[in-house]
Amino acid sequence: MSETISVGIVGAGISGLASAYHLLKTAKRTGKSVKVVLYDKNPKPGGTWSSASVYDGLITNNAWTQMLLDDDGEAERMFLEDPGVGAGPGGFRATGTGMIHVMNHAARQVKALGGDLRSSTTVISATQSDGPGSRWIVISKPKASAAVTHAYDKLVVCTGSFSSPVVPTFAAPFLVPDEIPIDDPLRPFAIHTARLSDPTVQTALYSRQREIVVVGASKSALDAAERLALNGYRVTLILRNPPYLAPPAARDSKTGAPASAAGAVGTRLKTSHTPYFKDPVTGLRSTGNWISSLFRTLLHTTWLGAFIHRHLIASSTNVFATWGGWDSPLTCDMRPDVDLMWSESSMFPGPESLPSLIQGGKIQLVKGTVIDMEKSPALDEKGDSFRLSIRLEDDKTVTERVAQAVIFGTGWNTGAYPFFSPALVEELGLPISYTDEIPERETGFVDLDAQSLKQLLRDQKTLAKPPLQWDKPNYSARQAGRTPVQIAPYRLYRLMVPLPHLEYRDIVFPGVPTSKANNVVFMVQAHWVADYFLNTLPTPLPSLAVAKTEISLHSVWSRRLFGPAHGKMGQWIGALWIEYSGRLCVDMGVPADGMGLTGVVDSRTYGLEEKRARRDAARRLNV
Repeated sequence: MSETISVGIVGAGISGLASAYHLLKTAKRTGKSVKVVLYDKNPKPGGTWSSASVYDGLITNNAWTQMLLDDDGEAERMFLEDPGVGAGPGGFRATGTGMIHVMNHAARQVKALGGDLRSSTTVISATQSDGPGSRWIVISKPKASAAVTHAYDKLVVCTGSFSSPVVPTFAAPFLVPDEIPIDDPLRPFAIHTARLSDPTVQTALYSRQREIVVVGASKSALDAAERLALNGYRVTLILRNPPYLAPPAARDSKTGAPASAAGAVGTRLKTSHTPYFKDPVTGLRSTGNWISSLFRTLLHTTWLGAFIHRHLIASSTNVFATWGGWDSPLTCDMRPDVDLMWSESSMFPGPESLPSLIQGGKIQLVKGTVIDMEKSPALDEKGDSFRLSIRLEDDKTVTERVAQAVIFGTGWNTGAYPFFSPALVEELGLPISYTDEIPERETGFVDLDAQSLKQLLRDQKTLAKPPLQWDKPNYSARQAGRTPVQIAPYRLYRLMVPLPHLEYRDIVFPGVPTSKANNVVFMVQAHWVADYFLNTLPTPLPSLAVAKTEISLHSVWSRRLFGPAHGKMGQWIGALWIEYSGRLCVDMGVPADGMGLTGVVDSRTYGLEEKRARRDAARRLNV
């Protein structure tokens, strides 16, 4: 038995659990010894899908088959045998309750393999005293006891994109702090959707009739508006830029079985119709079969292809506007600002009743930005209220709304790592906000990014003309009260590995990519991380120069395609999760089945555990 490798994992959501599971499973299969400890601040595992986060009425965007580890099949049997944990026609999507079961089952699997899960434990700091390659010193604080210190050979950071809620600056003073229950149903209150799972919030919301304003176009904002309207409440939904909404379900044209419309269109049509940069590591333009590779080449690299592409995207955009319900006379002004390719990151299946509730007048839509909020004294029997000022879409007209409850579905801070020092954040290539002087680490990317952009636009004709809306002053900072800042984006190889640490194999950040099938991506990443940490990747790591080029290209591509709002962190991949996952498969020396035009619709299609086992067996025979 080899020397034991100790691994600390920060975060026990789906990415942290998958990383632990496959590290332990790979070590067992290859005869290596690994000790894995997971830390999570919540009392239960699951992250976004833990019992502490799941709110009433929550269902997944994707089919439940995309939400599983490629495991022993027990979670799959649960969905097939218990209709109560599925949602939508045929039960093809998962309810919040179903996902809690999936996460609890994944945690049991990790523990069965020897993993140590420490819940209700906050990581206070993580440091390396002697720089890259030295041991990680992790200080953690269990909820009911004193802080403790442990050392690890390797660190996996899986804190996710949904751990730090964002609200406009002016609204922060009115927000009820997380640790304070809402125990007076007569008082007005404001919350972020992160608190929708709080029982005191549910009691306060449904204890009396209220005028309710929901701010934002996130999934949780739309879910909250639908749920409250179905319960008879007067709801105003304020959106700056509406998302493209797929219907809750579509049916397979051949089998008639339910299928996710976002999966059917987003991962098949959109994968081939969205440009992606040529991989400088493998030299591949596409990881699909030769037909899909040829199609992508002709469509995105030629002027004729770009001309055809514009018409294909325009047609798809009109279809999605119709499917989402935005073509109704009452809602036709709610079409998103830009076409489907550029705003693909905000395309997801809408709540089933949302279009009819809007068209029936149960939800009033306002397209604009909330720019101020103040407490308003009681003018009638409804009691005290909030008065919100809203700048409408024309950027000139300001109107007002009064509400006794305000729910902000205004997103999350991506890239918050409070347990790292500022110097380490910069070294690790994590996002940095700045107003004046560019961070030192970015100076090495300025010229390279310029070269990458030129190469990208030479190679991808369909990226030539981004939306004119993105040229508006402060387009990405029209979040009412937030000061515009510059962002140094993620600088991670394969969106996981800090460049200075690449050869040391001592830290990874799985879970960073934001896509339409995150759970499948995280599962593929977990296999890659196991191979990377245990030194079983069959392909050599690239040189630092090539890795830096890959980092630059991905950052430039993401910012170009997803714009100043979604693209500023450089981690969005959208429908290109298939191609991104395919590149990880190529690194692992296994077939990237289902790429390109066909798409992958479930977590187990890859069969990566079996493929990697066959790969390792073949390597042993060759040796």
